[in-house]
Amino acid sequence: MTANAGKKKYPYSRNRVYLSTTIAALSLLLAVMVFQSYPTSMLVYLLYFFLSALAFTIFTFLLKMRLYPLITESAPTTEQPHEQTKKSESTWKMLLLVFCILVSSVLVPILLTGVLGGAVWFILMTSFMLGVSISEILFYLYTL
Repeated sequence: MTANAGKKKYPYSRNRVYLSTTIAALSLLLAVMVFQSYPTSMLVYLLYFFLSALAFTIFTFLLKMRLYPLITESAPTTEQPHEQTKKSESTWKMLLLVFCILVSSVLVPILLTGVLGGAVWFILMTSFMLGVSISEILFYLYTL
């Protein structure tokens, strides 16, 4: 048995990790720069920002771990036709779930713009960018 047996492999290019690192650094820098204009409530805004970024990070990392077998799925083997149909149904359900999550994670903050204040809307959008980027970096480190 080799040392890499059973070890996970990162399914994407390393450029994706570099891009995620850049996006994470820029969104963090942008948040700190914008929140400096609110000196009295800067710490509260940063706390909300980091808590929501942590929530997005955990959620997207767990989602990536759940979808990892679908991403790395190899060519179909000599399985029973019933098992292949069952597997393709679960694949479509997972892809539909991911699509709904993606659309809702983008549309919900946009739709809440009129209800929420500008700072909360900004926190949601930048923490989403930071959380998704950090989860990609963590996913890469997990698969090393």
